[in-house]
Amino acid sequence: MLYNFHYPKILVHVGSSLAKETILSKVINMVDGFFVNLSQGFDDRQKKYIDTILKLDNSKTILLETKGGGITVKNSLPFELKVWAIIRSEYSEYREEQWDILFMDFPAMDTIPVDTILTIGPAVLRVASASAEGLDLVVEQAGITKKDQLVHFDNWDPELGYLNQKDKKDIQWGFQWGVHVVVASYASSVDHINELRAYLNDHDSTKKIIAKIENQKWLDNFAALVEVADGLILSRNDLLPLCDDECLAHKIAHAKERGLPVYILLDHKGDVVENKHNYTDLWKHWLRLGVDAFILDESVAESDDPLTTITGLYEHLSEIDFSTPTQAVKPFYEDSQRDVIDYILYNVSTVMNDMPIRAVVCYTTTGYTAARLASFRPNVPIIAFTKSDNTYRYINTMWGVKWYKVSHGFTYEKLKQVGKEMIRMMFKWSISLDEKIVLVQVNEQDADDVHQINGMELYRFKNM
Repeated sequence: MLYNFHYPKILVHVGSSLAKETILSKVINMVDGFFVNLSQGFDDRQKKYIDTILKLDNSKTILLETKGGGITVKNSLPFELKVWAIIRSEYSEYREEQWDILFMDFPAMDTIPVDTILTIGPAVLRVASASAEGLDLVVEQAGITKKDQLVHFDNWDPELGYLNQKDKKDIQWGFQWGVHVVVASYASSVDHINELRAYLNDHDSTKKIIAKIENQKWLDNFAALVEVADGLILSRNDLLPLCDDECLAHKIAHAKERGLPVYILLDHKGDVVENKHNYTDLWKHWLRLGVDAFILDESVAESDDPLTTITGLYEHLSEIDFSTPTQAVKPFYEDSQRDVIDYILYNVSTVMNDMPIRAVVCYTTTGYTAARLASFRPNVPIIAFTKSDNTYRYINTMWGVKWYKVSHGFTYEKLKQVGKEMIRMMFKWSISLDEKIVLVQVNEQDADDVHQINGMELYRFKNM
């Protein structure tokens, strides 16, 4: 049995119910990453959430979900739209609790032409009048809005960039208070991810971008998007009307061929509380395809009993048998722009298929080595070392990775020595001297340490 280790990872959103220290202290060893969403603005509560998490376990990953790219509903509560009703709509940057005005986060309402058609989920509305103060909308098809639901314009293009001023303020807040990874919602093109990347590079080039896939535009641009993102979240409930589970499986497989981590966003009530036993085979299928983690949606953090939901998912995943051998891996290095690196990592997959390996030890600068190794679905731990704090948190969210932060003086000899001690601790000393360990170290960047081996070595445990 491995000490304090699990293969599939769990990520959750932080909210008022979950953020209590008494609750967090009970789930901290089950959860690998925590989402912060600033839809209601940033205040001392959000900072306190992060401080509490990192006080309990400073190795956890904090992910900031930023909206970008679209206009969304900013009502905290559902807003019922009845046919032929005239609705007042006004601008708000953050969620509002007022019930008689439909709030949207688009400040230039006076630029919207009269008779423009808006769709919000199933609801259809027409602009009757527009001014700097807001809109008068006529409901032509009924519906009920949800918080942060995307607003579409059928016959008018607002010509939005991906990042608005609120997104930039959110990201700056995240940099200040300890966010490690940025999640891009509502992105639909390579240009959107590149715009976010350029903004991050101006402030912290080591921050990773996880793209959240939740609409048809994302699906249409999927092949291009996997080339520019550092990971993908598949929002299953949003995508099922557009892409069934077989379709999602193909998307997962495509992303894993590129070595990207993939996460599935679950509906906590339907997928976890009520139907978890019905979904066991599907979860197992996803995990073997390459899903690294399950994400519990925002409603868990606001529910009456987040502890039961998280504990239940953790225990249920712990019961799934992951002993199936690593599947044969396609020679992905053949069409790779980093052919030497990928050829080495492909050979690691071959060794893991052909020999009884007990653990893999690697060093990574950018996280690419750990992500690619995790994509092979090994049934042994990947023990990963890095000098970068943001890489350290990024690889924490990957399948089967146990992560360690090391100093800038870390060398290959120390990789062997420290790796050996970590294996002893993980296996509680129940590992024989003749068991085989793979060590991997590749030059992920031109600036990587020239003293790296840029290759793979196979050791017996006693000889490390």
